[in-house]
Amino acid sequence: PLLEDSLVLAPYEKAAGISCTKLSDWKAIIDRQFERWAPTAVAIKNQSAYSREIRFENVREEDAAPLFEKWLVRREEVTREEKKGVQDFVFHHCIRRAIDHGLPVKIHTGYHAWNNFSDPSWFQPKDLANLFRRYPRAQFDLFHMGYPEQMDVVALAKHYANVRVDLCWTWLLDAGATLDFLRHCLGALPSNKLSAFGGDYPYPDCVYGHSRMARDGVALVLS
Repeated sequence: PLLEDSLVLAPYEKAAGISCTKLSDWKAIIDRQFERWAPTAVAIKNQSAYSREIRFENVREEDAAPLFEKWLVRREEVTREEKKGVQDFVFHHCIRRAIDHGLPVKIHTGYHAWNNFSDPSWFQPKDLANLFRRYPRAQFDLFHMGYPEQMDVVALAKHYANVRVDLCWTWLLDAGATLDFLRHCLGALPSNKLSAFGGDYPYPDCVYGHSRMARDGVALVLS
């Protein structure tokens, strides 16, 4: 929610008890969120791939600050690039806080849910490589095997010590591709870099059904 296009500051100001009129205030609110929730959280998650490309440049605070005030304080019209500059800065800040609190950084890569809106240029796993290099102490968890760019995910996880692969949703998304992907992973990666199942559903019955598909798929590959 901290990066979404329709972001509204008020609920976060109220929760943190901080009035937000500039970017440094927003950083303080984010830090307060980490202090409050990190002890019980398992990770932070970025799903910006549903609305923009996932290359996050290292934007300077002095460049992002006036854009933040224009977009989120004065609520003026901003360009896509201006909004991206703020989002990029904020995500880099969140990664640093995740490192401080020992939280993995989960990122949606690959195929979009729902229909009739997807832009494949938004979800390219290779666009994240600059983050892997810049933050070697962060632990990145790439969702959905980057489908249909799954071989890029194998290469990234093989090359970068801080990148891991998460097969949440994939057994339902494309079981055949997931079988092939798992074979590639077992041949190319250490086994502790692979999470072979994740439900990715709000309903227990669907999670259980997906877990059965995953068990059958893993057993088939191993056999």
